[in-house]
Amino acid sequence: MRRAVLTAAVLLAVLPEAAAAAPFGELPFRPAGGTATCLRATGYPGEVVRSTDTGAEFLQATAAGLVPVAAVTSASHRYACPIAVARPNGAGAVVFTTYEESRSGVAVQVALREPGGAWSTPAEVARVEQFAEKNALAADVSERGDTLVAFVGGEPKKWAIRAARRAPGGAFAPAETVFALGKAPLNLRVAAGVSAGGESVVAWAFQPATGKPRELWASIAPAGGPFATPVKLGTVRSGSPFTLAVGAGGDAVLAFPNGDGMFVAERPPGAGFGAAARVGAANDRLAVFPAAAVGADGGAVVAWQNTFAGTLEGVIRAQPGAFGAPLSLVPESGLKFPKVVLDLFDAFLTDDTGEFFSDSAGPDDQGGLPRALITPDGRALVTAAGVAKRDGIWGAGPQWATVPLSGGAVETQVLGAGLRDAGAIAPLVTADGTAGIAWADNNDDERDGRLHLALEGSPDGTDPPPPSVRVLGPTRRVLAADADLPLTIRCSAACDVRVQLGKGPLAPGETVSLTRAGDKRIRLFGFYTPLATLTGGPVDLSLNYGAPGTRRATAKTVTLHLRRLPDAPVPRALGVIARREGQKIVVTWRSDRGAKPSNFLVYGTPTRKDPTDPLVSVLADGNATGSGRQFSIRLSDPRKTAHYVQIVSRAKGARKTRTTTVRVRG
Repeated sequence: MRRAVLTAAVLLAVLPEAAAAAPFGELPFRPAGGTATCLRATGYPGEVVRSTDTGAEFLQATAAGLVPVAAVTSASHRYACPIAVARPNGAGAVVFTTYEESRSGVAVQVALREPGGAWSTPAEVARVEQFAEKNALAADVSERGDTLVAFVGGEPKKWAIRAARRAPGGAFAPAETVFALGKAPLNLRVAAGVSAGGESVVAWAFQPATGKPRELWASIAPAGGPFATPVKLGTVRSGSPFTLAVGAGGDAVLAFPNGDGMFVAERPPGAGFGAAARVGAANDRLAVFPAAAVGADGGAVVAWQNTFAGTLEGVIRAQPGAFGAPLSLVPESGLKFPKVVLDLFDAFLTDDTGEFFSDSAGPDDQGGLPRALITPDGRALVTAAGVAKRDGIWGAGPQWATVPLSGGAVETQVLGAGLRDAGAIAPLVTADGTAGIAWADNNDDERDGRLHLALEGSPDGTDPPPPSVRVLGPTRRVLAADADLPLTIRCSAACDVRVQLGKGPLAPGETVSLTRAGDKRIRLFGFYTPLATLTGGPVDLSLNYGAPGTRRATAKTVTLHLRRLPDAPVPRALGVIARREGQKIVVTWRSDRGAKPSNFLVYGTPTRKDPTDPLVSVLADGNATGSGRQFSIRLSDPRKTAHYVQIVSRAKGARKTRTTTVRVRG
C-alpha cells in the first residue's frame, strides 16, 4: 500500500513539471524476484550491489541492463543493508552485521575480493554485545587492499566507535576503539574512507544527551599506525545527516548542515581536518541532505538537498583549493505546503530527533538520499529522489543532475514514468566510462521489486502497449467525514497505475501493480484534504498507467460525484488530573458527553508543545478504561521524563480532534 503520508516522498524533493532534455536512456528493467532494496554502486566500474534474502547480489551495468555476476551468502540473520565497497582494479569488501540465535552478541562479518579474483566467504572480524541499530556501519577499501570497517557497538554503558583494519594481503587486526561514547548513543551515524596510500578516516555524529545538538567528530590513522586523538568539527542540525568523502590522493571533505548553512571541513593529504567553513545557505524548514565526492586529483563536489524547498544545490572545484560559489542544480519549484503540515514538522523537530530519512522498501531507509560521484570526463553526477508532476499527478522518481567541475551548464531530469516511487538510487560509471543511474522500486506490498538502469547516450527503448484500465465504484456516494473511499482498479493485462483524487502533492492517492489481468481493491484516505465537499459535486480522479517497464505513462480522468457528511460531535475531556505515583502517571477525566475509551488517546510528553504523535513519545501502558462519562488510564514513565499529559479526543465520523494538555502533579 502506498504510504499513508505521501509527504515523506514529496518532502524529499519537488521538481517543476518541465525538465531538461534527457541524455540518459532507460534500459529494460530486471525483476528482483522479491523486494528490491539496498541498491548501491560499489565503486568498481559498472558494479552495483543489492540486499537479498541470503546475503548480497552483485550486478553489472551493461547495454542490455543490469546483469547478475556474483553473490555472497551470509548464513546468519542480518540487521540491515550490506555495505559493499570496491575500487576500479576490483579490490573490494562487503560487510554484514549478523546475529545467531545460538550465540550472544552481534557479529561484524566481511567478505573480501582481490583484484581479478572472486569474493571470499564472509568471516567474522569483530563481535560486540550490543550494536547500534541504524547508520552504525561503514567501510572502505583501497586499490592495494587496505580495508577499513567502522562500527558502533559495545556493552551497556560502554559504547564506542570502533574500527577493524586490514593491511594489503593480511588478516584483520583486532577491532580498536577510536572514541569511547560511554552510555548508549543517541541519533548516531558513522562514516569511513581510505586513501590509496592506506590512510583511514573515520567520522561520526552523535547526540550526547537529549536536548543537546549532535556533535560531529573525526579521527585519522596512517597506514599501519594508530588513530589520532579525535577532533570535534562542529554540530549537525536537527533532522539532517553529514557526509564524508575521501579521495584516492588523500584529500577528504566532511559536509554537514548547521544552522542555516552548509559547512565543509577539509583535510589535505597527510594532514588533519581544518576548521569547517560555510559554503552556502541550507536553511530548509525541515532537513538538509548532503552528498560529496572527491577525485584522485582533489577535484570535488558537495551537493545538498533542501527538502521542503525542493532544491538541490552544490559547490564544485576542479582541483584542490576553495570551492566556487553555490550552484543551483535543481531550482525551487514554488510548491507551497499547507500550514497543518508545516506546523506538524515544526513541532516534530523542536528537539533533535535524529535524521529524517526517505521512505524506501525493506531495511533501506536511506535509499533516496543524495549521492555523488565524479565522472571520468570531469563532471559531477548527483542523484536523489525527486518528486515530479506528470499529467497532474505527483510521484517520486530517480533524479539526476550533472555539472562540469570546471564550470558550465547544469543538466537535470527525473527518470521513469512515475508509476512507482523510486527507492534506492545510485549513480555509477561503467567500464567504458559511461555515466549511469541504477534504481530500485517495488509494488505496494514490497514484493514485486524491479531493478532499473539508465545510461548516458543510450536511446530509450520502445514502450509496451498500455493495458485497458477501468475504475469500479464507489458503491456509496455519500461519505462520513472520516471515511475512506474504496475503489477497484481493473486492468486488462499486467499494469502499473497511479491514482490521485483532486490536485496537489498531498491529494489522496494510491499505486497499483498487477502482474497479470485482474482487479485490485484500493482505499483513498483524506489525511490532509477532505475527499469531498459538504455540498457535494464532481471530483476528478486522475489516473496515470502503463504496462510494466513503460517510460511514458498514459493519462485519463474519471469524474466521481461525492458528498461529505458534517463532522460528528467530538467529546471534550473535562476536569483532567494527571498525578505521578512512582513510575506511573494516573490520569482521570470526565467527558462532556457519552463516550467510549476508544474515543481518547493519552500520551505523556516532556514539554507542553510536543506534538500529540505516537512517534514522538508514547508512554501509555494499556488503553483507557471507563464508560459513559468517567475515564482513567495509567501511563508508564519509569524515567520520569513526562511532565505533561495530552488527551486527544476523537470520534467516529469526525475528521477533527480535540487536544487537552495538563501538567503532571507530584
